[in-house]
Amino acid sequence: MQPTLYTQANLTMQPTSQRWLYLGTLRQESLDALLAHQELPEQAEFITPETPEDAWREIIKVLPQAQQRIVKLAQHAGEQPYYRYNLPEFNATQRATGLHSLYPGLILEDDSPVRLEPLQSLIDEIAEQPVQTLVIEQPELALPLLEGLAQANALPSLRNLWLRTGLESPYENTPCQAELLAWCERQGFELTQRLEDDPEFPLVQLHRHPLFDAWQSEQARNAELAQECDALKDERQTLHKQAEEQATALEKLKAQLAEQADSRDKIEKNNTALREEVDQLKKHRSELKQRVEKQQKALDQAGEKSQQLSKQLDEQKSSVQQAEKALQKANESAKAECTKLKALAEERLTQLSDAREEASRLKTDNQQLVQRQHAIQEEMVKTEAQLDLIKDWVLRESSL
Repeated sequence: MQPTLYTQANLTMQPTSQRWLYLGTLRQESLDALLAHQELPEQAEFITPETPEDAWREIIKVLPQAQQRIVKLAQHAGEQPYYRYNLPEFNATQRATGLHSLYPGLILEDDSPVRLEPLQSLIDEIAEQPVQTLVIEQPELALPLLEGLAQANALPSLRNLWLRTGLESPYENTPCQAELLAWCERQGFELTQRLEDDPEFPLVQLHRHPLFDAWQSEQARNAELAQECDALKDERQTLHKQAEEQATALEKLKAQLAEQADSRDKIEKNNTALREEVDQLKKHRSELKQRVEKQQKALDQAGEKSQQLSKQLDEQKSSVQQAEKALQKANESAKAECTKLKALAEERLTQLSDAREEASRLKTDNQQLVQRQHAIQEEMVKTEAQLDLIKDWVLRESSL
């Protein structure tokens, strides 16, 4: 590779604290464009599948701090076909497709399996040691590498991105230029220039806006706020619906309270009527009690009179006995007065019979009084039981 005007001009530039990473076949036009539009880096690494020694010597002249690694990378490591063509710059880990229409003379010379190293190892390395400028000259590795860097959150440090891409899909499982640029745009890259050294297979430069990450975070925050806003709207609708349901329930409750108020008024009226009835029952009970007391007094008086009659009867019996004895004694001494004494005795016996009948009648009256007293006491017990039931019912209705 012969030095160009661009490379000779950059020989006098001082390196900056940047890190370059070049992936793929070394192309003279790509290196010239890179050196023309980028400041010399403090570190530069070239990862190429194979590089002629003369080409590497020219790079060392411009970038003496550059390092080279010759390794064939693939999305999946292991023994896999490596496609070699008559144009070495198109050698790749995927079979060419659109390239045949761009370069009709492109011929596959060999597809023997070789050892391919995992692309993930390079992704991990960049995640640990960020790069500011990335050049990808292997189109089949561009999207897998960029997606891996995005997942590893290694894109924020990347400022300049150079991609070799075709208008059509150049290889199998490889996006075309429009698809690749659309993905980069979603990640915050803006197309700054397109180098038409090969119009069908150009090199494009993209620049990542330094505020993209902040903008993306703000977008994510806006999305979260939008979700929260939607959630709040749903919650507001739910609360509005609940408020309507509560208003309906409140109206029903008011109607129930009105019904309960009417019921309470009716219950109060019933309670008043029951209180009046209770007062009447109490008055009736008092009257019954007075009657019972009067009947008890009459019964006591009848008992006293019965005792007096019994005493008189006993006295009359004693008198009769004494009279009989006297009569017996007098019979011996005064037979003449026998008729008179018999008449007197008969009269006394008649009086005694009358007294016995009077005593029997008083006894009967006494039993009747006792029976009436029992009946009155049973009626009082029933009345008191009714009063207790009414009183309990009134208390229960009042508590409602």
